[in-house]
Amino acid sequence: MSKDDLFLHITHLPNKIVDRLEKLALESPWYYAPDCALPIEKVEELGLPSNPYFSYGMIRNDGRINRKEFSHYPWEYFDRAVSPEKYGFSSTKKLRAHITCHWPRSEQYGVPHNKHVDCPFDHLVALYYINDSDGDTFFFDGEEVIHREPVERGKLVVFNGHRKFHASSSPSKNIRMTLNVNYEII
Repeated sequence: MSKDDLFLHITHLPNKIVDRLEKLALESPWYYAPDCALPIEKVEELGLPSNPYFSYGMIRNDGRINRKEFSHYPWEYFDRAVSPEKYGFSSTKKLRAHITCHWPRSEQYGVPHNKHVDCPFDHLVALYYINDSDGDTFFFDGEEVIHREPVERGKLVVFNGHRKFHASSSPSKNIRMTLNVNYEII
C-alpha cells in the first residue's frame, strides 16, 4: 500500500495559523490519562502496555463541547484546509476534537503505542502536528506496520479513521503535541 492509498490529503498550514494553534495548545488545561489509545480496562484485559499521556478534549466522545477553549481555535480555516467537500463530510459536524501531549520516553522511542481506530463507524480523521518532534504516527494493515508518518510542525494529515488502524509513538527528545479532529462522513 502506498502513501497515496493511505492518506486522502496532506497539507501544511500557514505559519500564522501554525503559531496560533501551538500557542493555544500550550495554554490549554491538560489532563492525565493512563493510555493514549484505549480505555485502561481494555489495556489491562488484553495485557497490553500502558502508554500514558496528557490530553484535553474540546469535543469529547459524548459530544459535549468545552466552549471556552473551543471558541479560540481557528476552526473555519482548519476545516477549509481539510477540504471537506472533496471527501464527502460535513465540517460543521465534528464528532470529537482533542489535543494530545506525549512526553519523551527514550526507552520507548520507535515503538508504536496501542493501535486503534478513533470511532467504531465511518469517519474522517484530521491529524494535525502542533510541534516538531520525533515520535512518528504508525499505520497498520492487520499486525503489519505499513507506514510511519514523521511528525512535522504545521502538517495536517487526513485519512479514513474507520478503515485505518493507527498509533502514536513516544518521542525521544521533545514533547509531541497533536490536534486530532474526527468528522462525520455524510
